[in-house]
Amino acid sequence: MKHFRIFLLAAAAFALAACEQAKMDSIASAVLPEQESLTFAAVSAEPQTMWVYADGDWVADVPVDWLTVSPTSGTGNVQLTLSVTDNVKNGAQDAPRSAYVTFKGGSAERSGKTLVKQKGDTYLGSPELSVTEALALDDEAVAKLPSSNVMAVSNKGFILSDGTNNIYVVGTPGVKPGDVVFINGTKTTLYGLPAFVMDECNVLSSGEVVYPAANDVTSKIDSYTPSGTEYFTLSGSLVTATIRVPGAKTRVTAIDVPASLGFAEADLHKVTVTGYFVGVVNNKPSFICATINAGEADDSLVPYPVKWHLGDASINFNSTWPDVYDDEGNKLDEDQRNVEAVQGLGYITYVAGPFSEDNSSTKVYPHRDVNANNPRITGAWTDDYWLFTGLGAIKAGSEVQIVFEARVSATNPKYWKLQYLDGEVWKTAGEEKTTNETGTALTYTHQMNADGPQCQFRFLCMTNYQANGNGPLATRNGGSARLSVTDPASEDFQPGITIITEGDGVELPDVEPETAVIVASSELLTFEGVPEGPQTLTIKSDHDFTLTADADWITFDKAEGVAGESTDIKVTCAQSTLSTLRQAKIKVASADTKMYINVVQSAYGKELEPFISILSPRLPWT
Repeated sequence: MKHFRIFLLAAAAFALAACEQAKMDSIASAVLPEQESLTFAAVSAEPQTMWVYADGDWVADVPVDWLTVSPTSGTGNVQLTLSVTDNVKNGAQDAPRSAYVTFKGGSAERSGKTLVKQKGDTYLGSPELSVTEALALDDEAVAKLPSSNVMAVSNKGFILSDGTNNIYVVGTPGVKPGDVVFINGTKTTLYGLPAFVMDECNVLSSGEVVYPAANDVTSKIDSYTPSGTEYFTLSGSLVTATIRVPGAKTRVTAIDVPASLGFAEADLHKVTVTGYFVGVVNNKPSFICATINAGEADDSLVPYPVKWHLGDASINFNSTWPDVYDDEGNKLDEDQRNVEAVQGLGYITYVAGPFSEDNSSTKVYPHRDVNANNPRITGAWTDDYWLFTGLGAIKAGSEVQIVFEARVSATNPKYWKLQYLDGEVWKTAGEEKTTNETGTALTYTHQMNADGPQCQFRFLCMTNYQANGNGPLATRNGGSARLSVTDPASEDFQPGITIITEGDGVELPDVEPETAVIVASSELLTFEGVPEGPQTLTIKSDHDFTLTADADWITFDKAEGVAGESTDIKVTCAQSTLSTLRQAKIKVASADTKMYINVVQSAYGKELEPFISILSPRLPWT
């Protein structure tokens, strides 16, 4: 009997250990909340829902009492409800508040967080000032501006006045001239002058705007340097958004012009404008337009041919030529960051995607400078492009010629495509070629080498590829793409757009795209962290097709198929070393049609099923 009792104790200990082990095995090794952040209204906020995705047991840590999460624990994928109490104190809105909800699994490294924010009175206790008083504030100071008058509006802001002084306010609350408003915001400096960044705006009343006497600066525009946001009038000829005064060197630009002002209809006409000076942008006096009166067309403004002059930086660009961002970090419109034509009407600019910081210097990629007196972009990237714009209208059917020279550094993009804008569609100009040098089939019209050679043309970067066949670059780098001229003294080498033959103006219909019918055996492939082996994907299309994957851990034994035949493709997924799931896409391209197959792999050592529901529409990667 004694031995039997010892055996029972041992069995009980074994069972307890087994239970503890099972409990540990059930704890999630990967937890992912659907939302990184949620924002609630200050009062009467409606509850919000979101999903938590996990491969086991998890708990939610809610550190504040004004936020409720239900449920606060679960197993696998669970939909949560989050709700907040009113953010009020002593009968008025309190300051905004926020808190992180942490969803914990087996370790802190494998947890997920959601930031919950609730609105409130950001400017609680801030002073109420007049526009004149706000001008004297330090930058970053917050204030309230009550009962101020809206004098003029743009697409990005408006002019506010207290009857004595004016200030440019950044923000788009939908106000109109004549409105009296109460705004909250932050004092800043923009374009060299005091400005205000609006956060909240309430319209108190509306009426007719009454303008003060305007300072006529037409005869003194070359020396016009006001010290504040002054109201002025100017007469000249309008080219897009720029006023050209006969005999003057200075060109004045209206920024962020609303379409309702009628600048498009007044283009290439003699005009008189009134507006508020807001500072100097790219060495040009700039203003918010209040009114425009158009006269007769200016016959001296001949739009074509458009000619630019490169090779001499003093003509139309400086050492940093107009950048994508101004000194205050505001993104400039295309007509504010260009190389202007010396003949005709047009500009050249460089249109880039997202910028990235260069850790080795204070520069940002891509950035603009001048090398050998030619405009250069350092850090060119796929889908960036040089844009050549002629501002005059061209009849349909016209034969147009564009001439320019370009080159790249040894480590920069080698394949580019020349395109022209037909209506709203970019079409290829020149012979299309295909290369597989980049690892995938790539269509281009020009192969660039380090020493190689509205009407809108664009020269589009198709790939960022290293020299000597070393493969695609992972990010923007210090290589350059530049416009250049073999002989700056010769007009034959300068860029330009010329109408060779004028068209009849008859628009022809576009050719319809060739559509393919693609059928796949599955639109989602799932793999465990340590895959058991490849999976078979069957594709059939009524046109030939090709396959590519956007991740190097997905491979397949066939990359193409023949029209009308079912093709079995073995898809292989590499073993994961991650503590979280990962996902990729396989693209099936057939004629002008594309289909995407989702690929999902669980964390290392974890099974994907039943971690996710294949049919769930709430997966974070869909």
